[in-house]
Amino acid sequence: METNEFSKWLQNQLDEKEWSIADLARKSNLARGPISNVINGTRKPGPDFCEAIAKAIREPAENVYRIAGLLPPIDHNLDYRDWE
Repeated sequence: METNEFSKWLQNQLDEKEWSIADLARKSNLARGPISNVINGTRKPGPDFCEAIAKAIREPAENVYRIAGLLPPIDHNLDYRDWE
């Protein structure tokens, strides 16, 4: 996922929860500046950022990493039985 898509996703999370950036900052122990920068697309989310966001919004960290593009998407077409 591109940074812009992650930014939209994160803003959508705030909108759904009716949280401000300040609310997310308090709940994630992140500064408001980096959160704003990720939302406006001037900063890419890193692993520590994603971990803090995941805890704050109560989402599995793996999901947030995938949305941020830090992990590859899951290929649901793979058949792991073929690996045997």
